[in-house]
Amino acid sequence: MQRLDHLAASARAQSGLLTNTQFEAAGMQPGAAKYRTRVGGLERVAPGVRRVGGAPITWRQQLEAACLATGPLSAASHRSALALWGLITWEDVPVEITVVYERDPDGCDAVVHRSKDLLPQDIELVDGIPCTSVVRTLVDAGAVLQDRTVERLLERALVRQLVTVAGVRDFMERVAARGRRGVGVMRRVLEARAYGESASQSEAEELLARICREHGLPPAVPQYRVEVDGGLRFLDFAYPQPLLLAIEVDGFGPHTQRHVFEDDRVRRDELTLLGWMLLHFTWRQMTKRAWWVARTIGRAIDLRTSAPPLPPAVL
Repeated sequence: MQRLDHLAASARAQSGLLTNTQFEAAGMQPGAAKYRTRVGGLERVAPGVRRVGGAPITWRQQLEAACLATGPLSAASHRSALALWGLITWEDVPVEITVVYERDPDGCDAVVHRSKDLLPQDIELVDGIPCTSVVRTLVDAGAVLQDRTVERLLERALVRQLVTVAGVRDFMERVAARGRRGVGVMRRVLEARAYGESASQSEAEELLARICREHGLPPAVPQYRVEVDGGLRFLDFAYPQPLLLAIEVDGFGPHTQRHVFEDDRVRRDELTLLGWMLLHFTWRQMTKRAWWVARTIGRAIDLRTSAPPLPPAVL
């Protein structure tokens, strides 16, 4: 009875699944799992893995069965890992795992990726299922998803503080020499977005100055100081009195941290009450859509020029 209780506890923890190894570890007779499968108490779902009769069939169960069938150095990965980490929805997500290159995944009902660089530190338990770490999952995603989708997933993970840009770069440096798929996509995403380390204030100043010059716009004042409630606020760029037009460039600061996000909103509201118009551009927009940035600034200047002057306010 104690053996059966032990197996029942294991099945409850594994979505109704049991492995041949667990039968043996519980002290059951050799062939007990096969016998119970033959008489109808169990159902074979993967090599060495069986489902307890009556257990509901779910996507999570199929994913866990694939991981159990392929051994300890295997994990939910790619789109399955993105779903487990909550970065995409579960709908229409394939059962997708990564195994070490030497492992034979034959008979496993899943999309199987074989890897030469899957290490124990790359695997975390998510709701009891071994899963590739968030940073590895994001880089792996480039092998099965388009650049734009990977970009959105990275932004989502940064906002939730699941990863850092430095952590993503460190992981890419570790695996890039092996020529693994996905690294090229993530590298392009980071270069296009210029997250954190890859763009400085001086580079932003130079770029905006060039955009203004090439499109016939007046130059903006960088790092313009505004007094607010006895303190100072620094604007990335400004057209001061009489225009009171501010330009903020997102991408060369840690704008994804919650306290910075909230402080930015306070700052925006303070400036709005003082009569400022704020424009926000990303580094990518400035590098890839300079014509649109210039047109938007020009339209804002026209609006501020034609609008009646606002009375000064003090917060």
